[in-house]
Amino acid sequence: LLCIEQFLKPVRAESSRLERVLFASSAHSHRGAQSSVATPNSHSLRPLDATPLHPSKPMSSSSISQRANAFDDHLDRAYQPLRNVAALNAVMVAASTLGDWSLIWHITNAARGVVTLEFRQIILLSCLLGVESLIVNQGLKRVFRRQRPTEHGAEGLTVRKPRTSSFPSGHASAAAFSAVLLSAMTGGWWIALWVALATTVALSRFHVRIHHATDVIAGAVVGAALAGLAIPLL
Repeated sequence: LLCIEQFLKPVRAESSRLERVLFASSAHSHRGAQSSVATPNSHSLRPLDATPLHPSKPMSSSSISQRANAFDDHLDRAYQPLRNVAALNAVMVAASTLGDWSLIWHITNAARGVVTLEFRQIILLSCLLGVESLIVNQGLKRVFRRQRPTEHGAEGLTVRKPRTSSFPSGHASAAAFSAVLLSAMTGGWWIALWVALATTVALSRFHVRIHHATDVIAGAVVGAALAGLAIPLL
């Protein structure tokens, strides 16, 4: 037994050493695996269905409104010196006042119809102006309900207080609508007269600060579009 015991001693020692080596190697491998999971390679690929790092967001209505307001404020400040020109103020206040209820366009239409004896066109354009006014003033304006820059116009440029909201401009819409239809009726050099008259009326609403610039632009676009639809009726 003593001989056997002496023989087994080195075997047991070697076995214990091998166990310690294997245990240490296993522990080191386990820690390495955990580290690779916790701190992935920065160049590793992201799953195809993962949420994008910088998702694109659709432009909200509030963002569009903010940009429009910023554009209006910038343009209003740049235009302000022209509101100190007395002669220009007189023209713009008169144009804005004549644009109320599309009065200037009814007068122009009636005068042209009497001179040319085209009475049918007098009635037709007057009726179409009424439809355009209903669409813009009682339709679109009720949808947007935008606040006006002033209630009665800028200081020294007082005009009638409107009852409707600001967007789009009814004066600009009626001006573009009438200019397009009158141009279709007359043609020739008359077109330049109608465009100049419409531009003056539309710009007057921005000049007296009863409308924002984008109100006037949108109104002109709407008026021209409606006129395009009405041309086949002439």
